[in-house]
Formats: sequence, C-alpha cells, structure tokens
Amino acid sequence: MDEPNGLDENMFISLFRMWKEHTPVSLVTNINNRDRKIRQIIFRSLEYVISELVQPDSEAKKPFPLEGLDYYAQRSLSSTLHVLLTEWTLREFRETPEEIGRLAFQLTSSMRALL
Repeated sequence: MDEPNGLDENMFISLFRMWKEHTPVSLVTNINNRDRKIRQIIFRSLEYVISELVQPDSEAKKPFPLEGLDYYAQRSLSSTLHVLLTEWTLREFRETPEEIGRLAFQLTSSMRALL
C-alpha cells in the first residue's frame, strides 16, 4: 500500500531494519541506560524526518509549520515511532524488523490519515 507522503508499510519496515543493522553499540548502551538526552535527540530526529516527508516544502524557520490537528498528528507519529524504536531496542530486538514495522504501520494509521 503506497502512500503519497512515503509513509507506507515498506518505509516503516526499512526504518526498523536500518535501526537494527546500523545503530552503534554506544547508542544502544545509552538507550539501555535510559539517557534522556539521547532519547530527545532520537525523537527530534524522527520529528524532522517525518516533517520532511509530510511537508517537504514547508518553511524551515517556522517553529510549528503544521496547524491544528495536523500538528498533533505529526507529533503523535513521531512519538509513537520513538517509543517503538526505544522499547524494541530495550527488548533486544525480539521481534523482526518486519513484525515491528508492520505494527508501527498499523498503530499509526489514523495519524497518517490526518497528514
């Protein structure tokens, strides 16, 4: 199922596959140590990538380019992915990237519909 903004199931699976294969041990250690600063950096990075996918031509200098419910949908999507990435890491990647990517796709359906 392709979506116009690129937030399709394959993108989610790829995100989790890349995370598992390329996340440095030092980052995993910081996540396991519950480092809040590292978690904030991960969240902000996800938020940036999602905003670029959803509205690539937005004004970069505008602090909150989305208005109304779109703003909350984008933040919720970033938050959900952030939680899934960090919790999946804490659980030592028990599920496959395909399983967790499909879960992310299903969980974020209503958020993506607003974007």
